[in-house]
Amino acid sequence: SETDDAARARWAKAFVDAGCATSHHAAALVPSNAGDRRYGEVGFWTSALILRAALAPSTARIADLGSGVGRFTLAAALLMPEAQVVGVEIAPELHAVAAKLDVPNLSHRCQDFLADDACWSSDVLFCNSTAFSAELIADVERKCASLKRGAVVVTLTTRLDAPELELVQRFDAPASWGVATVFVHRRV
Repeated sequence: SETDDAARARWAKAFVDAGCATSHHAAALVPSNAGDRRYGEVGFWTSALILRAALAPSTARIADLGSGVGRFTLAAALLMPEAQVVGVEIAPELHAVAAKLDVPNLSHRCQDFLADDACWSSDVLFCNSTAFSAELIADVERKCASLKRGAVVVTLTTRLDAPELELVQRFDAPASWGVATVFVHRRV
């Protein structure tokens, strides 16, 4: 739609203005990423697909766990202006870019998402878990026990194996590193 196209243009301009036009710019911000591809992102249209698959209501509370420079969070905030969107990122270098994004329904915090109790009360949680260690995935699975019934958790590459979650959808979508498998889980 024209509205989505306008949001996409605003999204792209925001990252150019923040000095981080591409995922390669973002990856270079974290010294441990230099020369490898551990940092990855989803683009605007993949973010839109994820939000549609999550069946997020227009007034949803949406959290991005490990939000990087905020590409998913900004897309969510622009596509869903009545939603409250928060990104939680532990790397200060990445958070500094996200903090430059100025949209009324969007906020970012620089901290460990496992310790951020507020994000775990969201309606939709997005987690680009492709590069997460097995230990971090296990921690996320344990935290899912505290989610409210009906909450949706979307992960990339890794399907969560928690008794409180049911898999409701799986599909492939483009990401900065190629194609990612998207897993949409619901808290039962």
